[in-house]
Amino acid sequence: MGKEFQIDLRTAEVGQPMSVRSPIAGKVLSNDLVVGEYMKEDAEAKIVVADLDKVWVRANVSETAAPYVEGIEEVEVRLVSRPDSVVTGRVAYVGGLLDPETRTVQTIIECHNAGHHMLPNMYASVSMKMKGQNNIVVHKEAVLQGDDGRYVLRCVAPNRYVRTPVKVQTLDEEHLLVTEGLNVGDVFISQGAFYLIDIK
Repeated sequence: MGKEFQIDLRTAEVGQPMSVRSPIAGKVLSNDLVVGEYMKEDAEAKIVVADLDKVWVRANVSETAAPYVEGIEEVEVRLVSRPDSVVTGRVAYVGGLLDPETRTVQTIIECHNAGHHMLPNMYASVSMKMKGQNNIVVHKEAVLQGDDGRYVLRCVAPNRYVRTPVKVQTLDEEHLLVTEGLNVGDVFISQGAFYLIDIK
């Protein structure tokens, strides 16, 4: 302990005030020391010091969005206490287990925090962006279910639509992310497709 906290035990005396120095430079987050308190070697930490210049944000990513986290190149974090302030970060770790209760995967985001606005246990919203990739989001009514899978009615000529198989992921209650089957610029029936006859 003497080496870790930079204490010279050779000159220390019983009852003498002792200066304890943190092994790292940082900010004191909590201090539960009491003057004259007796502490055992296995006692819990009385002072917590942390370097807040760089912090980790723990995000719970939904089961449907988890497959895309590995391709994330840009992350934006907005603190609940500072919604107009954006902190950028990067994905540092993606968990390998799905939480059976929340159906989410734990993801760690590394952020620079020079202003020390981000403190432990704060809440924040996280936005993840995939650069160089255009994602197609459609209303759930645009995707129909057939015997051989899901499809949309894609326009190939004026007043002519064909059945186009697609693969999708659920984003929310109203929207789906198309992962296969459509290209940017494709025209398709977004609502009311159920009432139309598609041409194969």
